[in-house]
Amino acid sequence: MAKRSQKGFRQSRNSITPPPQQYCPAVSVIIPMYNAEKYVAECLDSILAQTFKNYEVIVVNDCSTDSSCAIVESYIPKFDGRLNLYHMDSNTGSGAMPRNKGMMLSRGEYIQLLDNDDFLTKTALEELYTLAKDYDADVVYTAARYIFNNGQALLQKSESFSNKPTLEVDAAESLLQRFFDRRSYIFWTPWLKFVRRNFLIENEIFFPKMYSHEDNSWTIELLCCAKRFVIVSNAVYYWRENTKSISRSQRPPAEQIRFWESITSKGIVALTNLWSKYDVLKKHPDWLYTMLNYFFYDCFFKYSFQVRAQISSNVVFESLCTEFKNDNRVPSSSYIPYLYACIDDLQKQLIMNQQRFNQFAAQAQKRIAELEAQLKTK
Repeated sequence: MAKRSQKGFRQSRNSITPPPQQYCPAVSVIIPMYNAEKYVAECLDSILAQTFKNYEVIVVNDCSTDSSCAIVESYIPKFDGRLNLYHMDSNTGSGAMPRNKGMMLSRGEYIQLLDNDDFLTKTALEELYTLAKDYDADVVYTAARYIFNNGQALLQKSESFSNKPTLEVDAAESLLQRFFDRRSYIFWTPWLKFVRRNFLIENEIFFPKMYSHEDNSWTIELLCCAKRFVIVSNAVYYWRENTKSISRSQRPPAEQIRFWESITSKGIVALTNLWSKYDVLKKHPDWLYTMLNYFFYDCFFKYSFQVRAQISSNVVFESLCTEFKNDNRVPSSSYIPYLYACIDDLQKQLIMNQQRFNQFAAQAQKRIAELEAQLKTK
């Protein structure tokens, strides 16, 4: 089992001493935090209001520059020793590394991840922990959530939604098959998975160091390793739509291109490493094709599309070459399937567009012929 490490942290000078090491709460709520002064109080209030009290809260501050830390510190006395604030030595740019550190620092039997601008229903931890214990689950996946925007909550369900809990035992291949066939079957989001801590540590399931989309490979790894995976219908999480999130932030054109090239490159590395690690994935190169294609379109193409016309092809090409040349973590041959996936899909799109054009042209020619015939009869 991996050793716990507090390297890279300093505990808040104003925080109270954590409970004794032998104290093991049922649930560890882990909150990565960066400049969340607007919402973090509401987030913490939702934990204070929980009907289930056997928990600890670990807030990992990613070098916030606003009053977020002061707000958290003001809440420490209210939690009676169950809230601890830690600080990263330098800003990591996403929730990935703070989540990893929070998991290593945690002592709970189960882990609930919570983003600093979101919040939980009052019975969230009670419901999830009860289900986890009833089914002896490695993972409890909640197939529904509330999307919170402008004070309004909209219930969203994944395709796996069912009124009754569904226990999947040693069903990695089946779960992965459904997952890759339609990614809405299981949402990527890590905070919809209530996970046994020892399961994560023993299988070394951590988030890759990425600025965005790090939850993709993390979710795939959960599906690969979980022996007992429970899908439930409980909607206990309020996700706040954030227009200022990392993925939605506006950047100068060249910077935007480089940013998403970097995420795409790191995503490729994370995915190819998974396919070399797990036998269940090795058997399905078509799943890797699906994921590489998704990364290209959902990361690079989607977020760089609006700025692409503002910079020259040479700038894009040189940036791509630099990004891939500097990444020596895997053999360059691992990029071949990714590049093929992109080219192949682009070809399909071109063929489809050509077919649509041909159909349109044929219909136009037919209509022209009909109009000419009508003119001749007059």
